[in-house]
Amino acid sequence: MTALPDLVALRKLAIVKQVYLEGSRQRAKATPVARLLAVVGYDLAIETALKTTIRALDPGVSLKGDFSDLVRLTEAALRKSSLGVLPRAAHIVIVRGIRNAAQHEGRLPTPQEEDECHVIARGFLDELLAQVWGSSLQAIRVGQLVVDPACKEYLDAGEACMAAGDFASAVAKAAEALEWALIRVKDALVGRGDTWVRAILTEDSFGNPKASRDLTSSIERTQATVLYLALGLDYGEYVRFKANAGSLSFTIGGGASHYGAKDNPDQSDGEGALAYASEAIIQIEARVGSIGKPFGREHWY
Repeated sequence: MTALPDLVALRKLAIVKQVYLEGSRQRAKATPVARLLAVVGYDLAIETALKTTIRALDPGVSLKGDFSDLVRLTEAALRKSSLGVLPRAAHIVIVRGIRNAAQHEGRLPTPQEEDECHVIARGFLDELLAQVWGSSLQAIRVGQLVVDPACKEYLDAGEACMAAGDFASAVAKAAEALEWALIRVKDALVGRGDTWVRAILTEDSFGNPKASRDLTSSIERTQATVLYLALGLDYGEYVRFKANAGSLSFTIGGGASHYGAKDNPDQSDGEGALAYASEAIIQIEARVGSIGKPFGREHWY
């Protein structure tokens, strides 16, 4: 086949990448349950990729059956399309076995098993995508599912930076895309803030006026938390994203000033930041509709 995926296949492959990256993010937590969630993510990404391949190559085939049936059907679809054999067929069965051991036998994956599943899943997905669509997991862009043109422009710039090996700029563009979306929907959900206000004027116990920066900061943090909850997003994941991407402010000229980002980010940092920002923006659009006109209203006062 080795042709670009159609829109339906692209959406399914974007889900494959989202699930795989979510599994990969669990590696940073280094707990037994996180290892289990990682393995489940890798296994689900593999299974979804198999089903997507079958649907793309042989749409009339029934997908009923267990995992071994999916492997068999994928192998048959590849042969029918003269695309060779299923890559790493024996290895992906290992991933399913490790998942089943946890799910049905109560045996959590060891760190070595989680590492093995990580390597198998990434290698399998890259090889299968290259074989069927002439693509790779990295080339599948979750951001293609984003609708807002400004957010897409930031994400496209980030992908270009990734392709050029400029991972720091890729992380920065991911941050700009997500921050732009959050700024546009903030007024509709938690009300306006004031960029230029440094402190709120309060009154102390003696009746004297007192400027409180702590209160201002507390209100801003509360707004950010409520905003994420209102959008159905995980605030903890956002905090972890910010630890990598830092903070930013948009300038009057249309640029952005960044500060507090992780030093010397690597490829996984860039890839993870772009995927997270894309996923979050897709979730925001699902919740509010148009980012430019959340809930159908252009202005919120």
